[in-house]
Amino acid sequence: MRKFLVSSLLATLALAPGAARAADLNMPAIPQFNAAEIYAADTRMDWSGFYAGFNAGYGFGHEDPVDLQAFPDRDPLTVGGVTAEGWLGGVQAGYNVQSGNLVFGLEADVQGTDYGGSGVATVDGVTANATTEVGWFGTVRPRIGYAMGDALIYATGGLAFGGLDATIDATGILGYNGTIATLDELAWGYAVGAGAEYAITDQISIKSEYQFVQLRADATGTLLDASGVDTGVVGSSRVRSNMHAVKVGLNFHF
Repeated sequence: MRKFLVSSLLATLALAPGAARAADLNMPAIPQFNAAEIYAADTRMDWSGFYAGFNAGYGFGHEDPVDLQAFPDRDPLTVGGVTAEGWLGGVQAGYNVQSGNLVFGLEADVQGTDYGGSGVATVDGVTANATTEVGWFGTVRPRIGYAMGDALIYATGGLAFGGLDATIDATGILGYNGTIATLDELAWGYAVGAGAEYAITDQISIKSEYQFVQLRADATGTLLDASGVDTGVVGSSRVRSNMHAVKVGLNFHF
């Protein structure tokens, strides 16, 4: 009996390597993963570098303040508010530097618009009409963002400038006649906002952005008396355009 057990054990040990080799031949190989190769194949967007593109959107305002000044012996007169709106479109260009998930950049843009509006107010029983138009504007703004793979969210703010056209009909106010106007004066102000961008490919991204843009200018005009004689009084007005702009756009990365 002991001889039989010993013989069986020896036979089992002799056959084991062959069985293992047969099992190796029949079983599929287990795939091997290399962490470095997986990281190298990562296709997440690198936001660093130059970019340029175009955009379009809509702007709207609400009760922008308009006043009249420089009337003798009178404090500035509030004409009222101008409510403006209009379409806009333009181009932008900038440069980004990415460090980890943080993205720092500088962007400039220029927009053409048909943004404008009018307001009516009663001053000392006389109806005064005011209009404002922004024919174009531009901004230069730092940006700081947070990248999440192919998506980027950011905040921005900086200098704004543009052509502000304002007229105020002062006829009949305090016995004077005249129009106070600034014709496409270069106005200065600021812009702040936020946006989001998504990379469709390594070279193309789409974006949406909100900006608040304020432009300021002073309008002046000589006032006449009721008979049309120059009184020597120069009326003036401080004009403010407060635009809320919503835009969508496309960027090309280089």
